[in-house]
Amino acid sequence: MPLSPRRHILLVGDVGASSTLHVGDEAMAEAAIAQLRRRLEADLVLLSRDPRDTRHRYGVESVERIGFAGLAHDAVMRRHDRVLALLAGDDDALPTDDPARGVIDAVAAADGVLITGGGNITTLYAEHLAERSAVGAMAAHHGIPLVIGGQSLGPRFDDGDAALVATLLEGARLAAAREPGSFALARSLAPHATVVETGDDATLLGTADEPDTAVARRHGLEPGGFVAVSFSPAAGTLGYRQLLDDLRGLVTAIARASGLPVVLLRHEGSIDPARSLADDAIADALADLDGVSSIPVQDARTTAALTRAAALCVTSRYHGAVFALAGGVPCVALWPELYSQQKMQGLLAHHGLSTWCAPLTALGTGHAVRLVEAAWAERGTIAAHLSRSRPAAVAHAESWWDAVAAVFAGRDPDIPGAYPAPAELPVAAPLRDELARLSALTLLVEQSGAAPEPDPVDWRTRALELERSTSWRITAPLRAVMARRPGRRPAPPR
Repeated sequence: MPLSPRRHILLVGDVGASSTLHVGDEAMAEAAIAQLRRRLEADLVLLSRDPRDTRHRYGVESVERIGFAGLAHDAVMRRHDRVLALLAGDDDALPTDDPARGVIDAVAAADGVLITGGGNITTLYAEHLAERSAVGAMAAHHGIPLVIGGQSLGPRFDDGDAALVATLLEGARLAAAREPGSFALARSLAPHATVVETGDDATLLGTADEPDTAVARRHGLEPGGFVAVSFSPAAGTLGYRQLLDDLRGLVTAIARASGLPVVLLRHEGSIDPARSLADDAIADALADLDGVSSIPVQDARTTAALTRAAALCVTSRYHGAVFALAGGVPCVALWPELYSQQKMQGLLAHHGLSTWCAPLTALGTGHAVRLVEAAWAERGTIAAHLSRSRPAAVAHAESWWDAVAAVFAGRDPDIPGAYPAPAELPVAAPLRDELARLSALTLLVEQSGAAPEPDPVDWRTRALELERSTSWRITAPLRAVMARRPGRRPAPPR
């Protein structure tokens, strides 16, 4: 039953579809809105890059974000300092029409602040890290309870950024980390904070206005009769041109192995059909392949429903995997770099499927195709495994949101226990071992700082070269130890 009295909650999320819709970011905010409305009588206010779109999309009040977008890291941090100076009483720190003033007023008027989930608390995305840090400081200044939803942290921070994150976590009544690596990092940065290991906020994203099967048929798809794919333009060590060529080969192999149509579900794209952004360019690259089609970017609930209606999902988009696994759909995840590896392998580890994850470099060695073929052959076993583990994951997610609502209602929350990850259902050897080797090699290249070559990379040749290197030999004992720890990623060579 809803709790009373009526509350006023401010939400922070990376939302606002002025020209581009990002499904995963919108999904987390939409799920948070739904979960709060189930538990609280509350007026919700959501920070947004496009408040008009957000008001229309979710039926909530919306305020323009602080305004860090488009700034380099140092400029972001200088603006962050000016925002905190304004908060402390220096009225000359920012112009009278600066959007930060509206955010300070919105936080001051709130009964609670929720930073919704995401992968934004990282030096890689300094604008989002600074926004969350600044909002946390505003909540602390006004004595407003702060909760942080399911986050991926890091995995790397500049020294100054790490201190900001530690302060943010310590100032929260509750914080959630959405995979094992982020949970461990949060505990190390802020040992006195109350941090819970959870799933992604969008795990409980509900159905659209009609059943998933009806959504699929409305888009011309037979439920269970197609393979859903979703790919990010992030190319990691491959280079973008090579990525597009390799994705064409992968999608062709998926269609051949499954005998089903392959449908590209875009997770980031232009709202204007006349423009092409992000995943739209990938759709163009795949457009001439037989048996392959694509659907323009849809709202989060529709995208989730279409993913849940598929027979298999192959994705380099984090939320493609979130939607698939929540719907019991077998999934192969591909990651371009360390930042994505922590998120995606951690997500699959929560489902006991951590080895069904590979670096994008597996596209160039044939390993990605072999992994997809294995997933297709074992799809019944994987689906049954997901079905068995789903109730415990849902119960844990519900208990997390119960705790969030309790904080905002002024009650002591019941802190959820350890995340109920099931036993591993591993990829069979030797493919599992080959993928672990390729993952470590890929991270070695990333850490070397070498830029992707303009010409196609033969990753078989690259792997042999790297395995002869001094770094590879020195780190062999550590990799062997880490490989024996189930559900945990091997530490990258240094």
